[in-house]
Amino acid sequence: MEEKVRFLRAETSNGSRSLPSYLWRQPSFASVLASLAGGPAAAAALGESDLQRLFRRDENLDNQFADYLRLHGYGSHGYEDVDPHLLAALAAWDDEHPEEVKSLLSAMWNVFRPDEALLMIDFARNTIFTRCRNLFAAHPESLKQLFLDWLKQTLVDNSVQQQTGDMIRTLQLPEKALFLWSLMAAQNIAEVSPKRCDEVLVLGLANYQVDDDLVKVAASAYASDKGLGALELPVKLQGRAQIEAWQAGVVEASKRHMLLALALS
Repeated sequence: MEEKVRFLRAETSNGSRSLPSYLWRQPSFASVLASLAGGPAAAAALGESDLQRLFRRDENLDNQFADYLRLHGYGSHGYEDVDPHLLAALAAWDDEHPEEVKSLLSAMWNVFRPDEALLMIDFARNTIFTRCRNLFAAHPESLKQLFLDWLKQTLVDNSVQQQTGDMIRTLQLPEKALFLWSLMAAQNIAEVSPKRCDEVLVLGLANYQVDDDLVKVAASAYASDKGLGALELPVKLQGRAQIEAWQAGVVEASKRHMLLALALS
């Protein structure tokens, strides 16, 4: 891990600039349109450069098996393969030099932040959101300030519209999506860093709207390494129903650990 951290620090001048483009590059709207017009080879080339496994839904039947091998064989890799290694390295780097990682993530967001046109392209938006959600959890404060707060301002408090002929498409997210993204970020980093998992959960609970069901899931994640000790609330919840949901999630998580301990004894 030390070698990976040294490599990333060298490639980014100690976090003063973004990751190199072969690890972190936002697809442009024009490049997406060009790939769609250019056929399978163009789609594959764009996917490789942006670490995405892209395919055309209208691919000819004769080419579909070759496309399957390209997407799932050893000749191709996507961000799903790369990002777990990046996340572990960023978390280790953040342990030693948090200000450098904070600076790096800010530079990465400047590269990746989508405009309205790119937001309306489903696969590009999903890739950008997933990668930011997962990697920015290496520094939880940056996850909130750079990504989740932007998401709230852009797609929760406001909406994005696109008109094509007589049809108007509207993209807007419900308020509870913000905590759901926090929860997914926490679950993704839990094995790498339980401490950061807890920090992301607490930030989400303290700042975003959450329902009882999601409180229960969050409590289960929070209690995964604490057992019944997690019954002590790390943040103030809204109302008795949420407190009871938290307690139920902690008890369920603790029950699994107790059963496992009994099975191994």
